[in-house]
Amino acid sequence: MDSVDQNCQNLPFGLREFQKQTLELCGVQLHMSTCCKVLCALGHSRKLCQTKTPGFKKTNDLLRAEYWAFIVEMKRLNLFAVPTSEIFSIDATYTRRPPMQVTTYSPVGGGKQKSANSAKLHTNIIITGIWANGVNKTPCLMWTMDPRFRPVNKNTTRGRAIDDALTEALEYYNISRDRIFYIESSKHLVGESPDLYEAFVEFYRKRGTMKKTDLILHDGGNAFKRANVSIFDAKGYTNHVTYPAEVHQYLSPNDNNLHGCKAKWYADYAGIKDSICSSLHLMELIDLDTVKNSKKYFQNNLLKVKQSGLVGIIGA
Repeated sequence: MDSVDQNCQNLPFGLREFQKQTLELCGVQLHMSTCCKVLCALGHSRKLCQTKTPGFKKTNDLLRAEYWAFIVEMKRLNLFAVPTSEIFSIDATYTRRPPMQVTTYSPVGGGKQKSANSAKLHTNIIITGIWANGVNKTPCLMWTMDPRFRPVNKNTTRGRAIDDALTEALEYYNISRDRIFYIESSKHLVGESPDLYEAFVEFYRKRGTMKKTDLILHDGGNAFKRANVSIFDAKGYTNHVTYPAEVHQYLSPNDNNLHGCKAKWYADYAGIKDSICSSLHLMELIDLDTVKNSKKYFQNNLLKVKQSGLVGIIGA
């Protein structure tokens, strides 16, 4: 029964698969309930299966080999030899609220109950750019379609109150107003796009904290291209490298580490009064984690990673 656990192949394995396997290998036809008992006795339990990334199509051994091949190639090309102040990784995260699990008691046969809590419909995008030396010289920027983030609202009692609340929240979370970009739209979700990534790097290049010769690390998504042409090539950035698609989520210090601060954000979410504050709080957490840990993230994922340490990053 060595092949009972197929996690190394990243294939779903349920009672029917186990029933079929016991019949083929042992010639025993088990009832479904018996299959469940046997699997539990063998130390297995039923879990929700993830289907997030194409990397799941490969075994962890193959993923570790692809990860290490990238590190070896970067060293062969001597790309990591530049000062750590010139090594930069860019990615995006979202202000999606944690899943709502609200339950209530209501009369049998009645309609579905509605929550009186306000629904926070807008999902904003936050682009993060961090540096191998740990200096937060390109703090995260946010794009939003939430009208409460308009630079100036109507000159009415309500409009002035919204403006005052935003000003107060920006000060409280230590976020400067020029880091928020409002998009006039009736939609609610801001998605990744070449325009946003281009705007991010140009925003900081014009302020002198990015150079066109900096080593830029990023994933290979379409948001970094226009008509299959890299936005960095088009803008004259001469030194950018794409993470391999199936292991980018492990290599990227943003994706693999920095965006993990959302776990704290989820825990804090219920106690934050509105979506303005919740979005700014996430930016605050990203700022704090960047200052505290981004240098370590680069060291652990890219600059000083050892082949023997990949099990801790990808898994056994």
